[in-house]
Amino acid sequence: TGIAEVYDGEVVFRKVEIRTIGIGRTPTAKEVTGLHRLYGIVEDGDLAYAVDMKAVGQDLQPHFSAKLRPVSG
Repeated sequence: TGIAEVYDGEVVFRKVEIRTIGIGRTPTAKEVTGLHRLYGIVEDGDLAYAVDMKAVGQDLQPHFSAKLRPVSG
């Protein structure tokens, strides 16, 4: 997508929370000015994550999220 992100944040127990401290874009990339990412191990060992984005003149808002369940083999 032509966007490079630099993050700073913290890891606390089973949670990782990071925010952008720098964003680089190619001339054709959309205007993204901020990101916040949250990852965590939730019930039954699932991995949940959420990404908030500040882009194209809009304030920081939910962009996408998911919960991933391990596949037993």
